Amino acid sequence: MYNWTFPRPYQKQMTTPQALEMYEIERNIREADASFRSARKARRATSRRRAGARRG
Repeated sequence: MYNWTFPRPYQKQMTTPQALEMYEIERNIREADASFRSARKARRATSRRRAGARRG
């Protein structure tokens, strides 16, 4: 079974600082993207809820 802690390309040479840095950057990008997506989703949901309350 594959261990999901690190992305595949740098699995072999995870000890090198370059690889660690790449992994850090990639994880930061992923986290930022996810938080942005969830925030947008939440915003959309609240606006929809408000519109529904106004209509009904």
